[in-house]
Amino acid sequence: MSQREAGLVGSEGEGEHVFVRYEAPFPKDAPHVGNTATVRTGLGHAADFNHRAKLPLPRLGSTEHACRRRSLNFLVRRRKKGLLKWWDEEETITHGQLSLAPLLSQCDLLEVSVPLAKEGRRRPMGGSLTVSLRLHHPLKEKEIAREEGRTLVVGPWSTGRLSPTAASKEESQGLPEKERKDALAARFAEELTELEREDPLNASLLVSNDVLEHELSLLAASNPEKLLESERVIREAELNMKLNLLVLRVQREEITIDQYVSTLVERVKRDKVCSHLHFWCFSLPRSSCPLPSYFSFCFLRRGRSQCLVKTA
Repeated sequence: MSQREAGLVGSEGEGEHVFVRYEAPFPKDAPHVGNTATVRTGLGHAADFNHRAKLPLPRLGSTEHACRRRSLNFLVRRRKKGLLKWWDEEETITHGQLSLAPLLSQCDLLEVSVPLAKEGRRRPMGGSLTVSLRLHHPLKEKEIAREEGRTLVVGPWSTGRLSPTAASKEESQGLPEKERKDALAARFAEELTELEREDPLNASLLVSNDVLEHELSLLAASNPEKLLESERVIREAELNMKLNLLVLRVQREEITIDQYVSTLVERVKRDKVCSHLHFWCFSLPRSSCPLPSYFSFCFLRRGRSQCLVKTA
């Protein structure tokens, strides 16, 4: 409802001087009554009283009874000139009520909209007051607030289905140090394919776009004396072919982002097994390592280990 319909704007469009009177049902002997500052209303905007007040609230049984049975009353009043120009008159335009029963079990009533009705009527006319009440403690009961939240716990990477069973863990922990390392190295070697054991940096095992580009940059920056030209050409052709094929599949929508991420997650799990096997092999004598010497050499080459860490 507009301010003209609410009676806050005169027939000529000028604003009215209005204020709000509030009446609390406590204390019992002398109920608290207060007024806001007087503001001038106008067309196109609501009246902003911006009033704060502290109300006396004795912690008595009569106060609880009053809050349970009665309400906080609001009267929107306006000032106007009387018959004599120097004499101001006041009249109530609208009124509203706010129930105080929620304060028995909670501390805050924030941004509550109080509907307003015309004087002498109970039916709301469309206007409202925004009121906030706050207590240090509820009047009767303790406030119980239920909050739901999520906690993100970041821990060590899990190898998923490639991780050893509980029985194998207990069995390996009960062995001496040397036998335990031998058992772990053998278990990791069994979980890898022949290609992963012999050539873990093969282009067919690289499924990440970033890792493929990183491998190409390492290849371009490598020392020509340490790598034959034929090996360089073959390696570069394999990496470019794998990268172009991946880009083409994405452009043709043959692979979705979920499928791509799922492939990366699975590759990360297997790369972690390779990393574990690399760790145990270098802590064992050369004769006990289940991997060929080429595998160990790949992990020792500068830049290759960075690529594997980036993939993992």
